[in-house]
Amino acid sequence: MSEQQNDYYKWVLSQGKIFTDEDRNKDKEKELINQNHSHKQKQCFYNSHILLTRYDDFEYYEGWYITENLPIPIEHGFIVYKGKIIDITVNSKFKVIEYFGVKIPTEFVCTRILKNRYSDSMLFWYWKENFLDRKY
Repeated sequence: MSEQQNDYYKWVLSQGKIFTDEDRNKDKEKELINQNHSHKQKQCFYNSHILLTRYDDFEYYEGWYITENLPIPIEHGFIVYKGKIIDITVNSKFKVIEYFGVKIPTEFVCTRILKNRYSDSMLFWYWKENFLDRKY
């Protein structure tokens, strides 16, 4: 692993937070889905970015999750609201054992979407633009 990759993963570990399935607000997830928020299968970044831009008190996290049937990390973006996860992409299709993510500021997310004109993973770019040359 290169020194830059090593620095990136050290930063992720130092900034990341662990959540479990019990940390999900499934009632809020259902409420948002029932309000016709357009969410798409396998589009976690897009789904979370849309929610982030519609609600001032939502926080965006990006990282990984592990499910009961597939115990390997899957890259994922999700919302945290009052300390609880809102994940309209995974919803109730399968049991997530654990989430791990880094909070990315709303301003960074919105600026990047406007600049690139699409929604995608931002964790690496957030680190690169804000922390690349720092030691944490």
